[in-house]
Amino acid sequence: MRHLFYSFILCMCMFSFTIIKKNRWLYEADLITEVSESEFIVKVSSYFKRPHIEEEVSKKNAIHAIIFKGVQGHPPLTKDPSTEELHIEFFDSFFKDGGEYSNFVFEVTDGSIAMNDIVKTKEGYRIGQFLRINHHELRRYLEEHGVIKKLTNAFQ
Repeated sequence: MRHLFYSFILCMCMFSFTIIKKNRWLYEADLITEVSESEFIVKVSSYFKRPHIEEEVSKKNAIHAIIFKGVQGHPPLTKDPSTEELHIEFFDSFFKDGGEYSNFVFEVTDGSIAMNDIVKTKEGYRIGQFLRINHHELRRYLEEHGVIKKLTNAFQ
């Protein structure tokens, strides 16, 4: 009986971890403006338990949006939903704290957040932040590492 109980607890822990891993990316991203042909300013609304923004999480969310979801008028850099799973080691390294993603995203403001960009929700807080994304260099980096197809190959 004891073994059955421990097996049940182990299964529940594994199930909970799977749910948490699947919901790793919880955000909304909106295009604010195009700074140039290679840069966007996006507003990323990330969800937190406390009303304190974790800037690195917002930056990761912004890059994730550009790669996998796209923003208004701009499709994602990859349309293949399995890309993240196929290149899991690459993306784990890419999105680690201080990882390569940080070379393509920059704060627009001095880090201050307007009060109307902090919204209380049932689960916690939605906090909006404005970020500048160099999508051209991000695309080039992902192409060089074989994560996405080069634009020249897309039509062949």
